[in-house]
Amino acid sequence: MTILRYFLFIAVLLFLFLPASAFEDTFQYYPSGDYSEEWFTDESGANDIYHDIITNGGTYSRCFRLGLDNDAASGEYVQLWHRTPSISNYWSVNFRYLHTPRTFPSNAYSILKLNVYFYDEDGYQLFYHSFLGSNPTYPNHPMYGTSGLFEYLRDTSSDQVTLRVDGVDKGVVGSASKPMAYISFRIDQNSGDSQSIPGWMYIDDVTSGGNIVGIGTESTTHTVTEAYNDDTNISFGINTFPLASYQASEYEVDIKRSVSGVYTDVISEVVKPAGDSTPTKGFSNWDRSVDLTNGDTDYGLYMVYLLDDGTSIDTDYFFLVPPGDASSISFSNPEIPIGTTQTITYSIDGANFGTYNYHVRIYSTTAQIQSTQVSEESSTVTWDTTGETTGLHYAVLSRTDKTSGAYSELTYDIATLSDTIIIRGYAYDAQNESTLADVNVNLSQAATWFNTTSNATGYYELTGLIVDVEVNVNASLANYTHENFTFTPLSAEIYTMDLYLINNTPTYSNTTIGGLTYDYPLHQAVTNANVNIYNTTWSDNTTSSSTGFYLFEELTNGSYTVNATKTDFQDSAEYPTDTNNGSWLTQNILMYGIYDLTIRAQDATTDGYLSTFSIDYNGVISSTTNGSITYSGLTYGLYTFSVSATGYYSDSEDILVDSTKTETIQITQTDSIYYTPHYVKFVVWGPMGYYEGVDVSVYEYGVSTTKYTGVTGNDGAVTFRLYETQRYTITFIDAVQGIDREMVLYPKDEKYLIFVASTGSWSTFDEPINDVVGIEVSTKIINSTHSYVNVSYTDTLSETTAATVYLNQSNSSDPYNQTVIDSQSGYTNNWTHSFIVSDYEGESYYIHVVATHTTYGTVDQTYAIQFDSDIGLPGIPDKVWLYVAILIMMFTAGMFGASTATEGAAIICVEGWVFLFFGWFSSIDNNGIIAVGLGAATTIAIFANINKFSKKEGHE
Repeated sequence: MTILRYFLFIAVLLFLFLPASAFEDTFQYYPSGDYSEEWFTDESGANDIYHDIITNGGTYSRCFRLGLDNDAASGEYVQLWHRTPSISNYWSVNFRYLHTPRTFPSNAYSILKLNVYFYDEDGYQLFYHSFLGSNPTYPNHPMYGTSGLFEYLRDTSSDQVTLRVDGVDKGVVGSASKPMAYISFRIDQNSGDSQSIPGWMYIDDVTSGGNIVGIGTESTTHTVTEAYNDDTNISFGINTFPLASYQASEYEVDIKRSVSGVYTDVISEVVKPAGDSTPTKGFSNWDRSVDLTNGDTDYGLYMVYLLDDGTSIDTDYFFLVPPGDASSISFSNPEIPIGTTQTITYSIDGANFGTYNYHVRIYSTTAQIQSTQVSEESSTVTWDTTGETTGLHYAVLSRTDKTSGAYSELTYDIATLSDTIIIRGYAYDAQNESTLADVNVNLSQAATWFNTTSNATGYYELTGLIVDVEVNVNASLANYTHENFTFTPLSAEIYTMDLYLINNTPTYSNTTIGGLTYDYPLHQAVTNANVNIYNTTWSDNTTSSSTGFYLFEELTNGSYTVNATKTDFQDSAEYPTDTNNGSWLTQNILMYGIYDLTIRAQDATTDGYLSTFSIDYNGVISSTTNGSITYSGLTYGLYTFSVSATGYYSDSEDILVDSTKTETIQITQTDSIYYTPHYVKFVVWGPMGYYEGVDVSVYEYGVSTTKYTGVTGNDGAVTFRLYETQRYTITFIDAVQGIDREMVLYPKDEKYLIFVASTGSWSTFDEPINDVVGIEVSTKIINSTHSYVNVSYTDTLSETTAATVYLNQSNSSDPYNQTVIDSQSGYTNNWTHSFIVSDYEGESYYIHVVATHTTYGTVDQTYAIQFDSDIGLPGIPDKVWLYVAILIMMFTAGMFGASTATEGAAIICVEGWVFLFFGWFSSIDNNGIIAVGLGAATTIAIFANINKFSKKEGHE
């Protein structure tokens, strides 16, 4: 992306979308055509009105039909309304068909109306766009059969709304004083007109989010089986604002299948090449069983992505279920607040644990989040959603054949994680620390009230509140007092907020000052705080209880000052109080926690952390060369930090400080003004597998200043955006792992492997790891289709506390990303395990062993296994071919005498290499020994012949 495109993109984001969830509807998923959950219609007329879902544009591409027939009477109309508000400055709709007569009578504009209406969040009309009108500012008048992607964009500075049709600007079509929240479509005949003119709208792919993709199949749900027809019509619509960015980008429809927890490529199609101005909408059409699902035998979840230069901008999905399988899985709630622990219930139809491994998997739209192996036919699995992101999530029940590794997914359920807030806690009697039942808990947010009552254990819970809107907290119970307060939730999470009430007749002796020590902003008890009371002649102190309660009794009348202190809190304010003889005085004390915030800077492209960067906080610039900057003594609140680094665009981020924590701010590399960079991946690996945590630094050749820095991930990889015309010096350093490598290159390739043959000695240990931990891998042929892969693990120190062995296989086009076929865990010190592989001939596998060792930490080793292709004829054992090769070589040897022995030796060596190449020695377990022997024999034969001919030439 060029600098101009980048800034255009940011500028549009700033005014185009508002912080509300986008609405989209492809009209594909309305069983029985019932659209009432999302839309409703209003009409006047009996027999001439149409409002239903039909197919148009593809075999199974559905859209909404709105229409008045030819004989529509005067005053008839039909209107489609969207039910749920979605506040945005952008809306688009794909009109697959706009039907008006080929010719109009002279007064047609006053008879037939086709309009699109927009409303604000309160339901008030902002403006409407009339497709038919005499006003020349509305130039897009549809004639018979018109279609197009219509995009409406509101300019926040002028309130003008611009229309763009299929990427072509049509000018200003209205003015909206507020963002648009609802859309509506209407066709009507004007009252009083006797002349009838038909009008139709075929409406599809409506969205306030900017981009949309939808899957059309014979099914009106996301679930398909082999019984359904195979046509799969994937429709797409693309946001063309800003136009320069749209034209420069490549758009692609990409389909992936979930396999063993990994979204695996199935097929893709470029639907808009980079540099082209069209299309803005269209279809990616497939024969499902042929192109996507391997004859409808690869059962499971399929994700469809609309990609903008490789980045997903919208998704849809379908699930191919095995026929006749009655397995089930379900979330406990289709709407899940982030931060809750969810229960997932499953049932396996015809479970066979001897043959299959079963897993319950949780997927987001981009990756697997959790996988749990299950061993019961019906049970539950829990999922902690803390830290997850909003959006659609999938629970999938899968099985893997223990012998063949065949993988299938049996059934699924969906749920949406939302950023609504849950507030929960217990109500307490602050003095005696017991819970209180029947406390009225009343929270208000704007004009909305959330009410409940604490149960017998004192517990209460309220849901549905939102972020960034002030909450008023009220609690009441007869004969008790609660200090009501307000706070503003700054993040979507579960808030634990206990409520502390003081009895109106507390237990005390004579003149008394008492109350609560609580924190900001949730008024939670500050326990073990040092509470001080003093005046000019006297002082005392006490410690707050588990509910934050404190008490000073037997006071003399007079004036006092009360405050509180505690480690990790600011000293409280000083509260002046005046006592009355024999009375109780409540004085609550508010305290502010203090926290440390550490900030790291990360390359948004490579995910590598930067060593050198600066932060602007409140106009004060702080810089670092060690990878982090820490701010101490912060109190609860939202803080803004701006991060900058050489070679990067600056970026600002608001960070909620509610505890001592470390946060990461991503920044994006700037582009060269001369050349277009490309992404280059460096993978550090060796005998021990991939190396994580290696510091990688990039320098322009001959320059000592670091240009980029990064750290390898668990895949041993780090990626930088480099120029192939620039020469770089790149270093790979990890003192702990003993890695210190340097390379100089022009990065013309996309990937470079840095092989680390040795990472130093094991001098810190009493014995080298290879003398203690032994891993042996071997194969044993069962028959022509099946073979054992045997793994043996020994630990002479008997310090292995856990071990897992994996059988993996890689794709030849992507050898660094392996697919797990089978695995076994639960091992400790000394064990053996046998995998069975089928159709092994010509296949390669990897044995991956991961063990936890008391002395050596994590032992992580991978071994390759190669099965040669069968070279013989059916029914002839491989050893027969070995014997035939030996006989041929012996026969050849017998043809030479003493004077020609050297020539014969050379010919026999050539025969040996030919037989090795064709696999005639495959019955020998280690072909490497054969290759070494042949190499030695060939070398001797060559030197013997050179020596013989040199002597012959000298004699002559």
